[in-house]
Amino acid sequence: MEEGKACPICFEPMQGPEATPYGHVLCGECLRQWLSRSDKCPTCKNDVKKDNMVSVREAIHCLMAEHGAGTGPAGSELEELG
Repeated sequence: MEEGKACPICFEPMQGPEATPYGHVLCGECLRQWLSRSDKCPTCKNDVKKDNMVSVREAIHCLMAEHGAGTGPAGSELEELG
């Protein structure tokens, strides 16, 4: 994820980013507040449930575990993000 990428809801830098099943990344808190009022993705308007959200940090750790964390330049970059 780009450094300083803005949340499409609050337009501030991402805080505790979470992803929808459609790959849209937003601040975790912004997304939870949105989903308390709507069952649609704020970006594409497809159906979404709170249970389907993915923590970006958790996703990075899972990828690191599956693909050998810290091996090679890409692994080092993932470790810095996670």
